Amino acid sequence: MTKKGLIKLIIIIMCSLLLFYLIIEKLSGFNVYKNNNFDKYISTEIKHPDGTVNYYESGVFPLVNKGDTVYAKVDLPLDRYINDSAICFYAYHSVIDVYDEEGNLLYEYGDNLAKEEDMIGGTYVFAHIPNEAWGKSLTIKLQVQKDKAFSRIQGVVILDSLDAYKYLIGDKEPEFMIFLTIFVISVISLFILILERKWSSIVRQGIYLLSFLCSISLWLLEYNGMINLFTNNKVLAADIGYIGLLISPVMLALFFYEQSNNIKTKRIHLYSALIFGVFSLVCILLNYTTVNYHYSKTLYIFHILLGIIIILELYQVIKHSKIEDLSGLALKYGGLIYLVIILLELIRYYIYKNTNYYVVALTRNLFSIAIMVLIVSIILSYATRLANYYIDEYEKGNLEKLAYYDALTGIPNRTGCYRHFESLKSSNENAIVFIDVNDLKYANDVFGHGMGDMLIRFIAETLEKAFKNHGFYGRFGGDEFVAIISSKKVKNIYECMDAFNEELAKANEESVFPFEVSVSYGISVSSKEDPLTIDQLIINADKIMYQNKKKKKLISK
Repeated sequence: MTKKGLIKLIIIIMCSLLLFYLIIEKLSGFNVYKNNNFDKYISTEIKHPDGTVNYYESGVFPLVNKGDTVYAKVDLPLDRYINDSAICFYAYHSVIDVYDEEGNLLYEYGDNLAKEEDMIGGTYVFAHIPNEAWGKSLTIKLQVQKDKAFSRIQGVVILDSLDAYKYLIGDKEPEFMIFLTIFVISVISLFILILERKWSSIVRQGIYLLSFLCSISLWLLEYNGMINLFTNNKVLAADIGYIGLLISPVMLALFFYEQSNNIKTKRIHLYSALIFGVFSLVCILLNYTTVNYHYSKTLYIFHILLGIIIILELYQVIKHSKIEDLSGLALKYGGLIYLVIILLELIRYYIYKNTNYYVVALTRNLFSIAIMVLIVSIILSYATRLANYYIDEYEKGNLEKLAYYDALTGIPNRTGCYRHFESLKSSNENAIVFIDVNDLKYANDVFGHGMGDMLIRFIAETLEKAFKNHGFYGRFGGDEFVAIISSKKVKNIYECMDAFNEELAKANEESVFPFEVSVSYGISVSSKEDPLTIDQLIINADKIMYQNKKKKKLISK
């Protein structure tokens, strides 16, 4: 990345952090969340398809199945009164209706989806409470659409209507800030990186890493219900989360592909990316081109693929356990923690899917922790590799500077000049000038080598002024300099030399040196009409330069 690109990135990141500060300030002060919890005022009644009814004095009950109807009564004591309020809760796989005590419908969701046999999934509910409902009760009616759907109605909170959106954040402000920060900074960084148009391995790996962070942060935001802060369309929010989930393993596999040096390991990562890529594309196409399909219907296939890949990755981590560099260690241990937790969660999901609520909540938190461990480990790994890359580039640049640049003047040396000549061998349109500084020996002998060095630096600076925006220039050795212009602008070499001579004349008028500064030079031009090779140009220009130098010596005598 260029210095300008880096400066832009820093400015954008700072602006993003300021934006997040303002967002968090807006969401701050949410300590009322726990104080406004109404779980202790809930009692439930469950009606089964066979006509039996069960009553519970809380929001906790046995798992309900498709066809069951849950009626949750929420008392609204007057001493808890909140003006212009809304009841907020989370419901799973159900058609939802909320009524006041008089039977007035306050909220409904999912009826159309159920009729079309479409997926309902988890839903955040915000239902406005009429002020006159306080001192009475509300009824939440849930028509269950899936077997073993849920076993509790808890986390019921009543807030001021204007603050109802805060329910989506709850006591998860840090997670929200982290996920949203990761997403926005990743998108901005990805955009800048692509605009740089440099496709080296380290850049490609950065693109894959940022793409993974974008997709996984989107999924984490949806997984925690936070996408609904930005859209009221629950189907769109779910689609965003599933697409992020499907894309993330593709980008992660490609990231590891660029990271790995072992051919077999690279092949595993590449095949993983291809398999997940094809699967993701098929799922997305099915979702938008067919009726009654939802990503959740193929989620088990995704889990099977993920399980296979996890086992392969665990094998690779154990097999290459001798990795000792920081980048490898970060991936090894961070990846190992992530893989083990995810594998255990997959086992729990399918074998003990309907376990205790608190176990599910614990594993849900562990899952988020596993993702964060993975994110931190791959960022640390990539940052280490990136630092090593730039250190190597810096050292390479220093070595190149020593090899191809003149220490006294800072412009290309003889080797650098020949390297440039090699790059021009396929071109027929070139113009070259060879320059020899007159009386350098006189300056050294009479005024000292310091004065001679000043003269050489002055000629180099003057040459740079004249040719900087037109072509290449360098110190060919000792008191000799060279400049070359390529392409259709070869005739500009005469204008450049006029500018060069004007600077010399100006220096003599101002007595910059205690002697007259002059040069001898020879120009040779190759065009389509009169093509010459680079070697011929050099010979011709050198010959003309020495002829001019002899003429000046004869005139001075």
